[in-house]
Amino acid sequence: MRAAHAKDLESRTELEALLRACVQDVKHEIGLQRQQSAGGKGGSFGASAASKHREVGLGDFGPQERERVMELLLSQERVVTLLYDRTFPDRPHDLLPGESGELGEGEELGLDDLGI
Repeated sequence: MRAAHAKDLESRTELEALLRACVQDVKHEIGLQRQQSAGGKGGSFGASAASKHREVGLGDFGPQERERVMELLLSQERVVTLLYDRTFPDRPHDLLPGESGELGEGEELGLDDLGI
């Protein structure tokens, strides 16, 4: 029971770390976009220089930025594996020895094969 709890906490913290990394990547992208847009306006040293270096917060995230975070997160194989493991905890990860995973001629994949 303790081992299962520890594994659950470990996977949760790993997912949280991966999410934080994706949020940081999107913040960096927003910062770069702001620098490019401020540079194209003539590059004055007044308020635009201060806004160029302003910290990007989560409040600056619109729907597009939030979607970008999810795209980055779900593009990582480790994230998909962790989510799958948490969604289907009793599912075996690998095929049984001797199973190739390919369907033979005339074979169909049924719901029993999918564990449904």
